Amino acid sequence: MDIPRFWEKQVGPAEHPDGHRLELTTWGWSQKSVADARAKAGELLQLLRARLQAGTAPGRYAYGSRPVREEILRELPGATDGLAAVVTRNVYGCEVLNTAQAMFVDVDLPRPKPAWSLGRLLGRRALDPVEERINELRRILEADAWSAARVYRTAAGLRLLITDRLFEPASAEAERLMTSFGADPAFVLLCRVQKSF
Repeated sequence: MDIPRFWEKQVGPAEHPDGHRLELTTWGWSQKSVADARAKAGELLQLLRARLQAGTAPGRYAYGSRPVREEILRELPGATDGLAAVVTRNVYGCEVLNTAQAMFVDVDLPRPKPAWSLGRLLGRRALDPVEERINELRRILEADAWSAARVYRTAAGLRLLITDRLFEPASAEAERLMTSFGADPAFVLLCRVQKSF
């Protein structure tokens, strides 16, 4: 799992080619030490200054391009060396379980189709989009011969947990399966970057 323990912020002045002065902020991360995180933040600050001087807008960090900066609340040891899971706190204040090999997949639900909504208003019984999506996930699981999974409802859709085997988050197999479930591509990328689900 690549969930950094140490984060350091660097702030420094920069100048746009048109002479406009501004202040840049970067965050560096490390598993080893605060000093390593500080050095990484300094490298990123220099990189942003160079991009700005070249006339390239620094922009924001792309989701999945680096680990997510979250406070580590608990680390749960694995059966062998390393961690089985890490509990972090996200920017919304929620606790998040990050697992080394237990596959959790966020599956968004499609927006309700106007015909489905109109049908409900007219008293017609249409298949519920949640039921429809769960049936689709069931078909995918059966086709891939996975026998044990749990599906949970979330605010934005569904969360799927495969319970009959473990996966390597950055593996082609895990990526293929997550993609077949309709996982958000940004979620799949984040799993690869952080080496966790």
